[in-house]
Amino acid sequence: MGTPGTSSVKAALLGLVGFVLGLLPWLVHGGRLPVSGAWPAYEVGATPWVALPFSEYRVGDLLALTALAGALAVALPHWLLRGPSRPRLWPVVGVALGLQLLALLQASSVVGRGLASSQAADLLVLVLTLVAGIGGLAGTGLGLLLVRGGPVVQALSGTTLAWLVPSWLSMLLAYGATSPSPLQTTTVGLVSYVAAVLHGLALGRLGFGGVGRVVTWLVSLAIAVLLPALMTAAFYAGSYAHPSQLRGDGMAELVDATLDVTVMALQANLTRPGPLLLAVVVGLAGTAVRARRAEDPREAPRSSQQV
Repeated sequence: MGTPGTSSVKAALLGLVGFVLGLLPWLVHGGRLPVSGAWPAYEVGATPWVALPFSEYRVGDLLALTALAGALAVALPHWLLRGPSRPRLWPVVGVALGLQLLALLQASSVVGRGLASSQAADLLVLVLTLVAGIGGLAGTGLGLLLVRGGPVVQALSGTTLAWLVPSWLSMLLAYGATSPSPLQTTTVGLVSYVAAVLHGLALGRLGFGGVGRVVTWLVSLAIAVLLPALMTAAFYAGSYAHPSQLRGDGMAELVDATLDVTVMALQANLTRPGPLLLAVVVGLAGTAVRARRAEDPREAPRSSQQV
Protein backbone atom coordinates (compact mmCIF):
# COMPACT_ATOMS: atom_id res chain seq x y z
CA MET A 1 0.00 0.00 0.00
CA GLY A 2 1.57 3.27 -1.07
CA THR A 3 1.48 6.61 0.73
CA PRO A 4 -0.71 9.43 -0.64
CA GLY A 5 2.42 11.10 -2.00
CA THR A 6 3.52 7.94 -3.79
CA SER A 7 0.04 7.47 -5.25
CA SER A 8 0.06 11.05 -6.52
CA VAL A 9 3.43 10.54 -8.21
CA LYS A 10 2.20 7.33 -9.83
CA ALA A 11 -0.95 9.08 -11.02
CA ALA A 12 1.08 11.96 -12.46
CA LEU A 13 3.41 9.58 -14.31
CA LEU A 14 0.51 7.57 -15.69
CA GLY A 15 -1.18 10.81 -16.73
CA LEU A 16 1.97 11.73 -18.63
CA VAL A 17 2.01 8.29 -20.28
CA GLY A 18 -1.64 8.68 -21.26
CA PHE A 19 -0.99 12.13 -22.70
CA VAL A 20 1.94 10.85 -24.77
CA LEU A 21 -0.17 7.92 -26.01
CA GLY A 22 -2.78 10.38 -27.21
CA LEU A 23 -0.17 12.28 -29.23
CA LEU A 24 1.76 9.16 -30.27
CA PRO A 25 0.93 9.26 -34.01
CA TRP A 26 2.34 12.76 -34.23
CA LEU A 27 5.39 12.05 -32.08
CA VAL A 28 6.48 8.81 -33.79
CA HIS A 29 6.52 10.56 -37.16
CA GLY A 30 8.97 13.17 -35.91
CA GLY A 31 6.68 16.00 -34.84
CA ARG A 32 8.09 18.41 -37.40
CA LEU A 33 6.01 21.50 -38.11
CA PRO A 34 4.35 21.13 -41.53
CA VAL A 35 5.29 23.71 -44.12
CA SER A 36 2.73 26.47 -44.55
CA GLY A 37 2.44 29.82 -46.24
CA ALA A 38 1.36 31.15 -42.86
CA TRP A 39 4.89 30.64 -41.46
CA PRO A 40 7.21 31.14 -44.48
CA ALA A 41 10.30 31.54 -42.29
CA TYR A 42 10.43 27.74 -41.97
CA GLU A 43 11.59 25.99 -45.13
CA VAL A 44 10.96 22.46 -46.36
CA GLY A 45 13.16 19.97 -44.54
CA ALA A 46 14.19 22.49 -41.87
CA THR A 47 11.03 22.99 -39.84
CA PRO A 48 11.29 22.83 -36.03
CA TRP A 49 9.78 20.28 -33.69
CA VAL A 50 6.38 21.11 -32.24
CA ALA A 51 4.35 19.22 -29.67
CA LEU A 52 1.09 19.42 -31.64
CA PRO A 53 0.21 18.97 -35.34
CA PHE A 54 -0.31 22.65 -36.15
CA SER A 55 -1.37 22.79 -39.80
CA GLU A 56 -4.37 23.92 -41.80
CA TYR A 57 -4.35 20.42 -43.32
CA ARG A 58 -4.53 18.71 -39.91
CA VAL A 59 -7.41 20.47 -38.16
CA GLY A 60 -9.37 17.25 -37.63
CA ASP A 61 -6.29 15.34 -36.52
CA LEU A 62 -5.37 18.15 -34.12
CA LEU A 63 -8.81 17.95 -32.54
CA ALA A 64 -8.74 14.15 -32.30
CA LEU A 65 -5.22 13.87 -30.87
CA THR A 66 -5.63 16.61 -28.26
CA ALA A 67 -8.98 15.16 -27.17
CA LEU A 68 -7.59 11.63 -26.85
CA ALA A 69 -4.47 12.92 -25.07
CA GLY A 70 -6.63 14.74 -22.52
CA ALA A 71 -8.92 11.76 -22.05
CA LEU A 72 -6.11 9.24 -21.62
CA ALA A 73 -4.21 11.51 -19.24
CA VAL A 74 -7.25 11.37 -16.94
CA ALA A 75 -8.46 7.83 -17.57
CA LEU A 76 -5.21 5.85 -17.48
CA PRO A 77 -4.42 6.56 -13.78
CA HIS A 78 -7.99 5.62 -12.84
CA TRP A 79 -7.86 2.40 -14.84
CA LEU A 80 -4.49 1.22 -13.53
CA LEU A 81 -4.52 2.46 -9.94
CA ARG A 82 -7.09 0.70 -7.79
CA GLY A 83 -8.06 0.56 -4.13
CA PRO A 84 -6.06 2.81 -1.78
CA SER A 85 -3.82 3.83 -4.69
CA ARG A 86 -6.71 5.22 -6.72
CA PRO A 87 -5.85 8.84 -7.47
CA ARG A 88 -7.86 11.80 -6.29
CA LEU A 89 -9.78 13.61 -8.99
CA TRP A 90 -8.37 17.11 -9.13
CA PRO A 91 -4.62 16.34 -9.13
CA VAL A 92 -5.14 14.09 -12.15
CA VAL A 93 -7.17 16.78 -13.90
CA GLY A 94 -4.47 19.31 -13.04
CA VAL A 95 -1.78 17.13 -14.63
CA ALA A 96 -3.88 16.67 -17.78
CA LEU A 97 -4.61 20.38 -18.15
CA GLY A 98 -1.03 21.35 -17.33
CA LEU A 99 0.39 19.05 -20.01
CA GLN A 100 -2.08 20.39 -22.55
CA LEU A 101 -1.16 23.98 -21.72
CA LEU A 102 2.56 23.28 -22.03
CA ALA A 103 2.10 21.57 -25.41
CA LEU A 104 -0.10 24.38 -26.69
CA LEU A 105 2.28 27.11 -25.55
CA GLN A 106 5.24 25.33 -27.10
CA ALA A 107 3.55 24.84 -30.47
CA SER A 108 2.10 28.34 -30.67
CA SER A 109 5.38 29.99 -29.65
CA VAL A 110 7.34 28.08 -32.30
CA VAL A 111 4.79 28.94 -34.97
CA GLY A 112 4.73 32.56 -33.82
CA ARG A 113 8.46 32.99 -34.42
CA GLY A 114 8.05 32.18 -38.11
CA LEU A 115 4.63 33.69 -38.69
CA ALA A 116 3.91 35.84 -41.71
CA SER A 117 2.73 39.40 -41.10
CA SER A 118 -0.82 38.98 -42.34
CA GLN A 119 -4.32 38.78 -40.92
CA ALA A 120 -4.83 35.40 -42.59
CA ALA A 121 -1.79 33.93 -40.82
CA ASP A 122 -2.91 35.36 -37.48
CA LEU A 123 -6.39 33.94 -38.03
CA LEU A 124 -5.01 30.49 -38.85
CA VAL A 125 -2.94 30.37 -35.67
CA LEU A 126 -5.94 31.55 -33.66
CA VAL A 127 -8.12 28.80 -35.16
CA LEU A 128 -5.51 26.11 -34.55
CA THR A 129 -5.02 27.29 -30.97
CA LEU A 130 -8.77 27.24 -30.34
CA VAL A 131 -9.10 23.78 -31.87
CA ALA A 132 -6.27 22.41 -29.73
CA GLY A 133 -7.63 24.07 -26.59
CA ILE A 134 -11.20 22.92 -27.18
CA GLY A 135 -10.02 19.41 -28.05
CA GLY A 136 -7.93 19.14 -24.90
CA LEU A 137 -10.66 20.47 -22.61
CA ALA A 138 -13.33 18.32 -24.23
CA GLY A 139 -11.11 15.25 -24.01
CA THR A 140 -10.36 15.86 -20.35
CA GLY A 141 -14.08 16.19 -19.67
CA LEU A 142 -14.88 13.05 -21.62
CA GLY A 143 -12.15 11.18 -19.77
CA LEU A 144 -13.63 12.25 -16.44
CA LEU A 145 -17.10 11.16 -17.50
CA LEU A 146 -15.70 7.86 -18.73
CA VAL A 147 -14.16 6.96 -15.37
CA ARG A 148 -16.48 8.74 -12.91
CA GLY A 149 -19.84 9.03 -14.69
CA GLY A 150 -22.87 6.79 -14.57
CA PRO A 151 -23.53 4.03 -17.11
CA VAL A 152 -25.33 6.26 -19.63
CA VAL A 153 -22.73 9.01 -19.46
CA GLN A 154 -19.91 6.47 -19.71
CA ALA A 155 -21.46 4.96 -22.82
CA LEU A 156 -21.85 8.31 -24.57
CA SER A 157 -18.39 9.56 -23.64
CA GLY A 158 -16.88 6.22 -24.67
CA THR A 159 -18.70 6.39 -27.99
CA THR A 160 -17.41 9.89 -28.69
CA LEU A 161 -13.83 8.96 -27.90
CA ALA A 162 -14.10 5.73 -29.90
CA TRP A 163 -14.99 7.65 -33.06
CA LEU A 164 -11.93 9.87 -32.66
CA VAL A 165 -9.72 6.77 -32.82
CA PRO A 166 -9.87 6.46 -36.65
CA SER A 167 -8.06 9.81 -37.01
CA TRP A 168 -5.49 8.63 -34.46
CA LEU A 169 -4.92 5.33 -36.28
CA SER A 170 -4.88 6.89 -39.75
CA MET A 171 -2.17 9.32 -38.73
CA LEU A 172 -0.19 6.56 -37.04
CA LEU A 173 -0.35 4.30 -40.09
CA ALA A 174 0.00 6.69 -42.99
CA TYR A 175 1.05 10.19 -41.93
CA GLY A 176 3.16 11.88 -44.57
CA ALA A 177 2.75 9.07 -47.10
CA THR A 178 2.47 10.81 -50.49
CA SER A 179 2.04 7.42 -52.18
CA PRO A 180 0.52 5.03 -49.62
CA SER A 181 1.35 1.36 -50.07
CA PRO A 182 -1.48 -1.12 -50.68
CA LEU A 183 -1.08 -2.33 -47.09
CA GLN A 184 -1.42 1.22 -45.75
CA THR A 185 -4.47 1.85 -47.91
CA THR A 186 -6.10 -1.36 -46.72
CA THR A 187 -5.38 -0.82 -43.04
CA VAL A 188 -6.51 2.81 -43.09
CA GLY A 189 -9.74 1.63 -44.72
CA LEU A 190 -10.37 -0.62 -41.72
CA VAL A 191 -9.86 1.90 -38.94
CA SER A 192 -13.57 2.70 -38.74
CA TYR A 193 -14.20 -0.93 -37.81
CA VAL A 194 -11.81 -0.58 -34.87
CA ALA A 195 -13.90 2.37 -33.69
CA ALA A 196 -17.04 0.27 -34.21
CA VAL A 197 -15.71 -2.48 -31.93
CA LEU A 198 -14.87 0.05 -29.21
CA HIS A 199 -18.29 1.62 -29.67
CA GLY A 200 -19.91 -1.80 -29.37
CA LEU A 201 -18.01 -2.56 -26.16
CA ALA A 202 -19.34 0.69 -24.67
CA LEU A 203 -22.88 -0.29 -25.66
CA GLY A 204 -22.44 -3.82 -24.33
CA ARG A 205 -21.28 -2.47 -20.99
CA LEU A 206 -24.36 -0.24 -20.88
CA GLY A 207 -26.82 -2.97 -21.85
CA PHE A 208 -30.59 -2.60 -21.93
CA GLY A 209 -32.42 -1.59 -18.81
CA GLY A 210 -35.31 0.64 -19.73
CA VAL A 211 -36.27 3.34 -22.15
CA GLY A 212 -33.39 5.59 -21.08
CA ARG A 213 -30.74 3.10 -22.13
CA VAL A 214 -32.47 2.34 -25.42
CA VAL A 215 -32.47 6.07 -26.17
CA THR A 216 -28.78 6.15 -25.23
CA TRP A 217 -28.10 3.46 -27.84
CA LEU A 218 -29.82 5.61 -30.48
CA VAL A 219 -27.93 8.75 -29.42
CA SER A 220 -24.63 6.88 -29.51
CA LEU A 221 -25.37 5.65 -33.04
CA ALA A 222 -26.16 9.23 -34.05
CA ILE A 223 -22.77 10.28 -32.66
CA ALA A 224 -21.15 7.52 -34.73
CA VAL A 225 -22.71 8.98 -37.88
CA LEU A 226 -22.24 12.66 -37.12
CA LEU A 227 -18.74 12.84 -35.63
CA PRO A 228 -16.86 11.30 -38.61
CA ALA A 229 -18.77 13.63 -40.93
CA LEU A 230 -17.73 16.63 -38.87
CA MET A 231 -14.11 15.46 -38.94
CA THR A 232 -14.29 15.22 -42.73
CA ALA A 233 -15.76 18.73 -42.89
CA ALA A 234 -12.98 20.07 -40.65
CA PHE A 235 -10.37 18.56 -42.96
CA TYR A 236 -12.06 20.13 -45.97
CA ALA A 237 -12.39 23.57 -44.38
CA GLY A 238 -8.75 23.62 -43.31
CA SER A 239 -7.40 22.25 -46.59
CA TYR A 240 -9.31 24.56 -48.90
CA ALA A 241 -9.29 27.79 -46.90
CA HIS A 242 -7.07 30.37 -48.57
CA PRO A 243 -6.33 33.95 -47.50
CA SER A 244 -8.67 35.30 -50.17
CA GLN A 245 -11.51 33.22 -48.71
CA LEU A 246 -11.19 34.46 -45.16
CA ARG A 247 -13.21 37.60 -45.68
CA GLY A 248 -16.52 38.64 -47.21
CA ASP A 249 -18.02 36.48 -49.93
CA GLY A 250 -15.08 34.08 -49.85
CA MET A 251 -15.81 33.14 -46.25
CA ALA A 252 -19.51 32.62 -47.04
CA GLU A 253 -18.60 30.36 -49.95
CA LEU A 254 -16.23 28.35 -47.78
CA VAL A 255 -18.91 27.89 -45.11
CA ASP A 256 -21.48 26.81 -47.72
CA ALA A 257 -19.03 24.36 -49.28
CA THR A 258 -18.12 22.95 -45.85
CA LEU A 259 -21.80 22.40 -45.05
CA ASP A 260 -22.21 20.61 -48.39
CA VAL A 261 -19.25 18.36 -47.56
CA THR A 262 -20.79 17.61 -44.14
CA VAL A 263 -24.06 16.55 -45.74
CA MET A 264 -22.29 14.36 -48.29
CA ALA A 265 -20.20 12.75 -45.54
CA LEU A 266 -23.36 12.03 -43.52
CA GLN A 267 -24.96 10.43 -46.57
CA ALA A 268 -21.85 8.33 -47.18
CA ASN A 269 -21.86 7.11 -43.56
CA LEU A 270 -25.51 6.11 -43.83
CA THR A 271 -25.10 4.34 -47.18
CA ARG A 272 -22.11 2.35 -45.87
CA PRO A 273 -23.52 1.08 -42.57
CA GLY A 274 -20.98 -1.70 -41.99
CA PRO A 275 -19.26 -0.08 -38.98
CA LEU A 276 -22.60 0.87 -37.42
CA LEU A 277 -23.91 -2.66 -37.80
CA LEU A 278 -20.73 -4.06 -36.29
CA ALA A 279 -21.10 -1.71 -33.29
CA VAL A 280 -24.68 -2.90 -32.78
CA VAL A 281 -23.69 -6.58 -33.08
CA VAL A 282 -20.83 -6.20 -30.59
CA GLY A 283 -23.12 -4.24 -28.27
CA LEU A 284 -25.84 -6.89 -28.40
CA ALA A 285 -23.30 -9.64 -27.80
CA GLY A 286 -21.90 -7.79 -24.81
CA THR A 287 -25.39 -7.21 -23.46
CA ALA A 288 -26.20 -10.92 -23.80
CA VAL A 289 -23.00 -11.93 -22.01
CA ARG A 290 -23.69 -9.51 -19.14
CA ALA A 291 -27.29 -10.74 -18.84
CA ARG A 292 -26.15 -14.35 -18.74
CA ARG A 293 -23.57 -13.59 -16.09
CA ALA A 294 -26.18 -11.76 -14.01
CA GLU A 295 -28.37 -14.87 -14.10
CA ASP A 296 -25.50 -17.19 -13.11
CA PRO A 297 -25.31 -17.51 -9.28
CA ARG A 298 -21.57 -18.10 -9.50
CA GLU A 299 -21.09 -14.76 -11.25
CA ALA A 300 -23.44 -12.72 -9.07
CA PRO A 301 -20.97 -11.98 -6.25
CA ARG A 302 -18.31 -10.98 -8.76
CA SER A 303 -20.73 -8.76 -10.68
CA SER A 304 -21.87 -7.02 -7.51
CA GLN A 305 -18.28 -6.03 -6.77
CA GLN A 306 -17.76 -4.32 -10.14
CA VAL A 307 -18.01 -0.57 -10.25
